[in-house]
Amino acid sequence: MSDDLLGSININDGDFNKKSPFAKKEKAKPIRIRESQYESIREIAFKKHMKMVDVIEQMLQKAIDEETSNK
Repeated sequence: MSDDLLGSININDGDFNKKSPFAKKEKAKPIRIRESQYESIREIAFKKHMKMVDVIEQMLQKAIDEETSNK
C-alpha cells in the first residue's frame, strides 16, 4: 500500500533544491558582541518583533551612514 501512495506522488527532485525567493543572496560573517550588548539587542528585537540580525544590521547601517556623512 505504501508503494502505491509513493508511486502516486509526483515530485521532482528539483523541487527540493530550490531556494527561497525571500532569502538574501549576500554572504555573512560572524561577529563578536559583548554579553551586555547582546542582551540589549535581544530586548530591542523582542519589543520590535524583529530578528536580532535585522536589529544589528540596522544599527550598523546607521553607524556607517553617520560616519560617512561626517567626512
